[in-house]
Amino acid sequence: MTKLYIAGGFHGKWRDLLRSELSEKFILLDPLEKELDENGKRKVIPFEEFTAWDLWAIRTADVVFVYSEAT
Repeated sequence: MTKLYIAGGFHGKWRDLLRSELSEKFILLDPLEKELDENGKRKVIPFEEFTAWDLWAIRTADVVFVYSEAT
């Protein structure tokens, strides 16, 4: 399956729209995807780990989708 890296703005519901429309056709690599711990709280990921994951995701993605907001 094709990997799609999602990059772009933090406002609006465009990420949710992409997820609902493309999740069956692509493996979505979203750096803002919430990872929850066993108590339902967002995991705190050290900066180094996040950066390593982000760079890995960009390098392995078949397509990089960037949404550029007006702001």
